[in-house]
Amino acid sequence: MKTVAHEQESAFIMPNLAEMIVLALDHGEVNAITGQRHFTGPPVLQWEKDLSNKRHTSIFHAYGFGGSGLTLAPSVAEYIASQVELQIHDDHRRNEDSSEIVILGAGYIGIFAALEINHRLNHNREHKIPIRVVAQAYPKGITEINPDKTEPVWKDNYSSMTAGGWVMPVSIEPLKNRKLWCKLVQRAQTLWHSYTRIPPLSIATHITQSLVFYDQLSNVAPLEDKSGIRTVNAECLSDLYPEHSFKSRFYGWDISGDNVNPLHFNQVVAFDNVIQTDTVSVLQYMTQQLSAEGVELIQTEAMIDSFEQLQHFFGKNQQTIVINASGHGAHSVFHNKPSTPVRGDLVVLRIPTEQLTDPMKEVSHYGFWAGGCHYVFLRYSLDGKWMEVVLGGTFIKDDHDLMNRPETIQHIVTFWLDFFHHTSTDEDSHAERDALVNRVLNTVKM
Repeated sequence: MKTVAHEQESAFIMPNLAEMIVLALDHGEVNAITGQRHFTGPPVLQWEKDLSNKRHTSIFHAYGFGGSGLTLAPSVAEYIASQVELQIHDDHRRNEDSSEIVILGAGYIGIFAALEINHRLNHNREHKIPIRVVAQAYPKGITEINPDKTEPVWKDNYSSMTAGGWVMPVSIEPLKNRKLWCKLVQRAQTLWHSYTRIPPLSIATHITQSLVFYDQLSNVAPLEDKSGIRTVNAECLSDLYPEHSFKSRFYGWDISGDNVNPLHFNQVVAFDNVIQTDTVSVLQYMTQQLSAEGVELIQTEAMIDSFEQLQHFFGKNQQTIVINASGHGAHSVFHNKPSTPVRGDLVVLRIPTEQLTDPMKEVSHYGFWAGGCHYVFLRYSLDGKWMEVVLGGTFIKDDHDLMNRPETIQHIVTFWLDFFHHTSTDEDSHAERDALVNRVLNTVKM
């Protein structure tokens, strides 16, 4: 994707999505992914009072982050660790040497929290405070870290493995404590920025410019923008993601890749300083770090659905602090506010980096948001062998089904082919588009 001078005005050439799909089909992979965002209204980030008193166990809840668990994980982990540290040090009835930490959930919040707690409490400490993570599902690649574990499958409903990787607190209500909320958002951005400079995380984490199209192609009604960037900028008054009008002439390849044709958009806004990461390989790397540091990783055969089941993983004669990082809230375990599932669907094109053209490499510097739930993100795996093109998506409330739906896959791929190639106005390109969509449908697992 290239921006070139054109009569004192820049020309912006859209990505050749059709070519990317063909490369993924012929040399890589095409996958359809379904997951759930877990909503509770504002996220739950606080100590439990009633149940803690009854169980004589300190419980800290950190769940319900909707589509922003990945984004906020680094700063929320720091906040959790600070709360745990205060709980251990300020409660004079306890002996620090008898304390232990049990974290329920091995998604981004759980894994990052375990790392931060271990760094904060056990650094240069002779007697280590035991920390164990308890979860049914661990990140993809867990068997390479520990052969005794099993890989996650779709029925595990493991949201952190299905995130698009756009580091932005979207699809979420802010905390009621706005000062804390903005502090967490700003700190998360700082930490993610640091990852873009630290190998090997820098391979899979990079800064992008997000283009938000507030209008659509001709004869298509404008869609509401749900990116949330403006909300964050307004709430926190920090201009984390500078906004400016994107003044360019847009061009797109025809679906055959032979010609470049003008595309017409009247209202395109660019947001700078947006970070993209690869959700799978980064979380796998963090889990590997956790294992190397001696944190115990416990995998259960089924999801824990009672506090009594969780107690089986408590040490004897220990003062246990529980971190509820279950994502969905583990309502059956803690009897707290249940979360609402919101289904999200993605189509992910995996292309070997050795197959990438120069314009494809350039496209990774941008993200696209075309209103509603339609977005395209580009990310690199931590080993540098793959570029993934993430096509989204859906936002369906109270949908518990995790099976792939052919009609949804068809809609996502068709929408973006029409958007980038403007295929809907030409019968030949329309037929070529449909043939390409059918190849995708025949490839992905339903």
